[in-house]
Amino acid sequence: MRLKHFIALSVFVPAALLLLATVFTIQKTATQQLNDLNELRYAANIQILADSVTASLLAQDMASLDEQLLALLQSPDIEMALITDLGGVVIASPNPRMLGKQANLTGPGWRSLALEVAGRDRGKLHLEFDLTRSASAIDRVFSLGLGLVLVTLLILAGLAYAIGHSISRRISILSETTARMTQGNLSVRNELTGSDEISLLGQAFDQMAQQIQATLEQLSQSDQRTDLALEAGQMGIWVYETSTQSVYMDGRLSSLYGLTQPEGDYPLETLIAPVHPDDIESRSSFIDQALLAGTGVDATFRVIVDDGSTRWIRSKANALFNDTSARVVGIDQDITETIQHLQKIESLRDELERSNRELDDFAHIASHDLKEPLRGIANYAQFLKEDYGPDMDETANQYVDRMVALAQNLSDMIGDLLRMSRMSKIENEGKTASIQAVCDEIRTSLEFSLEEKNVTWTVADNLGDVALDSANLRELIRNMLVNSIKYNRSEAPTVDLYYDDDRHAYVIRDNGIGIRADQIHEIFTPFRHLNAHDTFGRSTGLGMTIVKKIIEGCGGTIEVESELGVGTTIYFSLPKVR
Repeated sequence: MRLKHFIALSVFVPAALLLLATVFTIQKTATQQLNDLNELRYAANIQILADSVTASLLAQDMASLDEQLLALLQSPDIEMALITDLGGVVIASPNPRMLGKQANLTGPGWRSLALEVAGRDRGKLHLEFDLTRSASAIDRVFSLGLGLVLVTLLILAGLAYAIGHSISRRISILSETTARMTQGNLSVRNELTGSDEISLLGQAFDQMAQQIQATLEQLSQSDQRTDLALEAGQMGIWVYETSTQSVYMDGRLSSLYGLTQPEGDYPLETLIAPVHPDDIESRSSFIDQALLAGTGVDATFRVIVDDGSTRWIRSKANALFNDTSARVVGIDQDITETIQHLQKIESLRDELERSNRELDDFAHIASHDLKEPLRGIANYAQFLKEDYGPDMDETANQYVDRMVALAQNLSDMIGDLLRMSRMSKIENEGKTASIQAVCDEIRTSLEFSLEEKNVTWTVADNLGDVALDSANLRELIRNMLVNSIKYNRSEAPTVDLYYDDDRHAYVIRDNGIGIRADQIHEIFTPFRHLNAHDTFGRSTGLGMTIVKKIIEGCGGTIEVESELGVGTTIYFSLPKVR
């Protein structure tokens, strides 16, 4: 009212004085009211942001603080936002280069608000507002008033009254809206239309309020996601303040410890009391360890809940320091199920080891106990033939020969079974074997057989070393070589051992009888014979089973390609020594 009345009364002032008085009054009054409005708006902005900033500051979520400050810069009226500690050192800023430095708050646009955490000042929130828009509005009002006064005093008086009324109404709207926003109602809007400066200022204010509201909603959603993640992970948060020697516990942590206390601050004893007596000492020193280490620490301990059951808790914590005090922020997680699973696995592993030892003992005893009567059967059959052979007919002698052969075959089968059962017991870790050296040993042991059957066995140079026990490697190559020689009708059998760079595998290729494609998978089946027993000599049917077990036991693979009447190629991979 004072503004529009003053403008109306100015009509009666002489022209020269009216010109100066009108221009001066409009500028001064509008400037003062806009400044007051801006100060009210600045105070409202800072007060609105104080709660979310204080919450993030309490949680020491510096990343969230930086995101909030960065979001504020999207407002056209805010040029910079900072958070400083009590000493004026920047602890949060959209500009990482300012962190840790003394805040430079020179300039008329800076406004500050002390941040209280637990009833104590913990720092200050600083916003630098752009004052140029307000100044521009005042200058335009001044220019408009001056132009109107020069036309006519009467027109100037009417226009001055109209302008004063319009300004007063818009300022009243802005003041009322700002007051409601200060009370926490961020959904209210000025709803000023038009392109005049005050309307634009109100629209800009609406946009800023909308952005602040959206930022707060995003922060709320982020908090909800964090709560859901902590809930799903059975985690709780605690914060120990060295200055008050109290600990903040959230509701999840209270539930985790089986306590009835709601979320809030409690004596440190509340956090330690539920701990198992055997673990109290390590839990009590955990906070000191975090303060001394200066880095993240973790520990595992047990707590006893109200129903008497025991839970396993894993706690991780970090210490945060400022000029006057320090705090330790921790997350506790219930890992009872994980511990129980590990204990069950350990129990099953012990049971498996015990079972394997019993099986080894049984296999060893059984092999010796079975071989002894077999040797007796073979010997007595041989004695029968030697002593009574001339008196027996040809059929009886064949039966005796067959008995001896079957006994020997069964003895070989028992030996192969025992050897196969012990293959996995040979430790390969840390052991290496030279393929060339092992092939030389095999060639020496099979020298007579190779010469007798006119076998050409070619081993490529520089096959290198493999991470495999030499006994396993010898058994592997010998079995494949013996099969290539046995199942071969050629007058000049050939066997080649080399490395295929394209397939990244070792290769054994022969010119034997070959295998039908639909029978290739059967060669790895124990006791499986693809040919009649007597066709290619005695066989236990375990050779390729042992080969596959050795290769897969060290993480390798085996693949067989074959063509009847042409030969067989075996590709197998072994861990190379780098």
